[in-house]
Amino acid sequence: MNRLLIILISLISLSYWGCKPDELIIPKKISLSPIETGKYIIYHRLELNHDAFNSQTDTTNYWIKESIESSFLDQENDTAYRLQIDHSNDDGLSWGFHHYAFIKEDDFGIERTDFDIKKVKLSFPVENNKRWDINMFNNQDAQYGYYIRIDEPFYTDNSVFDKTVTIKIADRQDIIFTQFEEEIYARGIGLIQRQFKDIETQPGKYKDGIEYTETLLQTNW
Repeated sequence: MNRLLIILISLISLSYWGCKPDELIIPKKISLSPIETGKYIIYHRLELNHDAFNSQTDTTNYWIKESIESSFLDQENDTAYRLQIDHSNDDGLSWGFHHYAFIKEDDFGIERTDFDIKKVKLSFPVENNKRWDINMFNNQDAQYGYYIRIDEPFYTDNSVFDKTVTIKIADRQDIIFTQFEEEIYARGIGLIQRQFKDIETQPGKYKDGIEYTETLLQTNW
């Protein structure tokens, strides 16, 4: 038998026996959104509402507190966590309940449910330009997120984060429409900033739509 053919057959055999056909390969995770009961994050939200009819923009400032309240077994028998979402209009001096959200992590990503809409917020492994459908578990149109910056520093007005990951969700701009959405996560903390724009500007008209930025202000992580 030809010597080259023998070597080729040997290599194929080693590959076959080295990996079981139904062996599950677990992707490598990094701690971008840790989950622990009792932890909380407070965000400041600056929101601009553009009104084409009245040709004006209203500016709103408020604060959002997300507290990991408790754990439970969900319908898939997985451990999930209940997030209590509170809002404040007075710089966090007083809080009012807004809604509950639910979050869970498995070997392939982190899912979050708000108002019965489940979204895949993070997908493992975290790799540059990796792309996934955020809406794969709900009935909304496909919306793809992808990682664009990994382990880069990020600066806010009062904090420095050494290692962060940026997820681009939307980035479209033409003479009429501006659609932009981006989330930034810090290792060992979670989401530290979210930017969103959905604006329509007809020729000769005042712009219409909403834009906001949510930035981490305080946490006990």
